[in-house]
Amino acid sequence: SRSKDKATIELVERFVRSLSEEYEREGTKQTEYLCDLASAHFNSVRLLAHATKLQGLVDRGKLKEADSSAMAYNRIDIGSTTDIDVFQDKDAIKEVFAEKQPDLIRYPGAVGEFFKGALGRDCFVAIQAPEKRGKTWMLMDMAWMGAIQRRKVVFFSVGDMSQLQMMERLVVRAAQKPLYPCEVTVPIEMKLSKLKDDEGRWKYNALLKTKRKRFKKSLGWGSSVKGFQEILRTQIKSKTTMFRLSTHPGLSIGVDGIRGKIQEWARNGWVPDIIVVDYADILAPPSGVRETRDQINQTWIGLRSLSQTFHCLVLTATQADAASYDVKTQGMKNFSNDKRKHGHVTAEFGLNQTEDEEDRGILRFNWLVRRGAKINKSQCVNVAGCLDLSRPVIKSCW
Repeated sequence: SRSKDKATIELVERFVRSLSEEYEREGTKQTEYLCDLASAHFNSVRLLAHATKLQGLVDRGKLKEADSSAMAYNRIDIGSTTDIDVFQDKDAIKEVFAEKQPDLIRYPGAVGEFFKGALGRDCFVAIQAPEKRGKTWMLMDMAWMGAIQRRKVVFFSVGDMSQLQMMERLVVRAAQKPLYPCEVTVPIEMKLSKLKDDEGRWKYNALLKTKRKRFKKSLGWGSSVKGFQEILRTQIKSKTTMFRLSTHPGLSIGVDGIRGKIQEWARNGWVPDIIVVDYADILAPPSGVRETRDQINQTWIGLRSLSQTFHCLVLTATQADAASYDVKTQGMKNFSNDKRKHGHVTAEFGLNQTEDEEDRGILRFNWLVRRGAKINKSQCVNVAGCLDLSRPVIKSCW
């Protein structure tokens, strides 16, 4: 803005315009994290220049001037740590009334209504369920949906499944064919029936209409490659990496290790919109914390910090307690190890299933915790899918 040289002005304008166009092409908006990075960079440059100036004053014996200059130093804040004047900052006031940022993952139908408003930036969402209930399936489905909706996703698989096991599920999802010849059941319609029992109480039951589909041949790698290429061509429409898979043995990586990996990618221009951790209970404990419950609490604080530092959506899962085996619908009391988990998430939902629902391939989701929204913890959305095709969510109803 101070330059009088037209060539310099045109050069800078052309450079800034190209950055703006590149930013628009990316399809994801990590504005707040970019501002945080810019603030850190500007302060680093400013501090170095200030230190050089102070050293020069000291070397010349101008100690009073050096002291005054040191006291007058101010840092630059343009990111999430910016201080504001609550009564007079018009931009901060306007931001309250600005259009709310959309969810980073969108589902159709009833399950989409269930998740609406809970899967945005700076959110930390957990799944609570007993083992083998479908936590990993659901995390993978949410990661997949985010990626095909042009969100940058990283999935940290820690101890629960190997890279090969994860990729088996993903190639099936891409090709929409099972690995081996079989007959699969695919839901095509789902609705809720409402009947009174003998005592006059309303009884709700999800009715599911399905179709059978037979696959006579095993899935080959060529079909899987074509499936991924078709998704890139018709849905993602970008050469940018949209889905990273990072696999680690149990207890081999913690929140600090995850943070380090993301910072490394960020330095190369790749910042995730969605971070999935499967799952929180088997992350390496933070160093310097001995008591088990405090280790768990610090891990969950760290996961929450990831969502705030990178201004992204963080998804994870946690085991429910033994009592959850016998309850129809989980509640907040079904936590395992430390109830403070509930306090760190912005939302948490349970995966519920009776034996009859398991036989019919139906799951029920209910909110356990949801910050800033009124919830009915006993109200469930019914979901049906086909795990043989790596699709846990195909139809849903209230």
